[in-house]
Amino acid sequence: MRHTASMEAASFQAPLFAGEWGIRPDSPGSAPYVGFMYDLFDEVAASSTVWVWKENSQGAWGFFDHDAASGAFTERPAVFAAHTRPYAEVIAGTPMGATYDASARTYELTFSGRGDRAPHVLRIPHALWSS
Repeated sequence: MRHTASMEAASFQAPLFAGEWGIRPDSPGSAPYVGFMYDLFDEVAASSTVWVWKENSQGAWGFFDHDAASGAFTERPAVFAAHTRPYAEVIAGTPMGATYDASARTYELTFSGRGDRAPHVLRIPHALWSS
């Protein structure tokens, strides 16, 4: 399936990047939505940025709760869990897409290699190793 954004990025010979996407962590269906978005980004080999990491305003969209009295930030474990998945950091070639199945704990990357012996670097977050 070709996506308009993918075709536009290809026409500029540029990588596809989706910036500032997100959902309130307490919204119904938040975790499945996050997984769905990452699945879409993986399908078209897109990079993305989540809105927002840490904030003490903006309606609590981030990865941390903020205590206004003390100024302290506390991790939201469910948010971290929803966003934790393996990813390709460096590929000796052009990524074409990827799939991640959390229940089967499998990650598959499709890419067009350059024919050299440069290393690939895949990142598997510690939380996935220890669970």
